[in-house]
Formats: sequence, C-alpha cells, structure tokens
Amino acid sequence: MHPRSGQYSYRDRTQEFLTVAERLRKPLSSSPHAQSSNNVGSKQEGLKSAVNIQSEFSARASRIGLGIYQMSQKLTKLAKCKIQT
Repeated sequence: MHPRSGQYSYRDRTQEFLTVAERLRKPLSSSPHAQSSNNVGSKQEGLKSAVNIQSEFSARASRIGLGIYQMSQKLTKLAKCKIQT
C-alpha cells in the first residue's frame, strides 16, 4: 500500500528496540551467582565481553560514518553536475 501525497506510513518498532536492548544488556549485567562469588576469572571474562561489545560497536559506527561520508561526497558531485547543466 502506497501512502497518498502528504501522508506517511510508519511502523512502530519501539517494542522490537526494547527487546533487543534488553537482550544486549543481559550479558553485561551480573547474575546473583556472579555477585556472591569473587571469581577473578569471571570478572575478567565479563570485562573482555564488555570490551568486545564496545569494539564491535566502534567498528560498526566507523562503517556507518564512512558510508555517510561517501554518500555526502556523491551528493556533492551530483549537485555540481546539476549546476553545470
């Protein structure tokens, strides 16, 4: 179904976002078992997990930034071509 002129269709994806956010938060939060134990290995593993998540986020953000930059360059070229014609 195509929206009429002046109308926009949208899909509320708030619940999907909240579900994904909760799922990503769970590995970072400590379980009751982990809180009661002072296991250095599990703390280091949790830290490595957090660092891996941050690294993956940074890599994805970098790719998105590069894509935006490249699109900006293409739009600039397109605008120059339009001005010349």
